[in-house]
Amino acid sequence: MRYLGIDFGLKRIGLAISDENNKIAFGLATLENKGLINLRLSIEELVKRYKITKVVIGFPNNM
Repeated sequence: MRYLGIDFGLKRIGLAISDENNKIAFGLATLENKGLINLRLSIEELVKRYKITKVVIGFPNNM
């Protein structure tokens, strides 16, 4: 069981993944923000590859 963290930005979207024990998160990728359809496709691929079970979405304070 792993978590995927998503941090939205206007230009870029940061992705992080937890270890298998959900104790530590590691930066996974930074994506250019090209819209929700492209993001959905990227997330689907990551969910399958890393067997993601939960998603945590960051709350932007400065937007």
